[in-house]
Amino acid sequence: MSREEVIANIGAIAKSGAHELRQRIEEAPSRNMISDLIGQFGVGFYSSFMVASRGALVTRKTGETTVTKWESTGDGAYVLSDAD
Repeated sequence: MSREEVIANIGAIAKSGAHELRQRIEEAPSRNMISDLIGQFGVGFYSSFMVASRGALVTRKTGETTVTKWESTGDGAYVLSDAD
């Protein structure tokens, strides 16, 4: 994911993206969208805080060189930084 996608999707406590995903599938010229579906489902990072005191995600969008690190303690706030 790009930094903007991390902010829009991972930083949100309760966003599954199911509605947007359904629209993309219905509007797609080709029903063979498997590669476009990767990463489109709710990840549920905030549920990880039921068993951990800190969570982290390191991600890079395909074709880009910028790596983003997302970290949170589950208190509703998070920190974004560049990563290797």
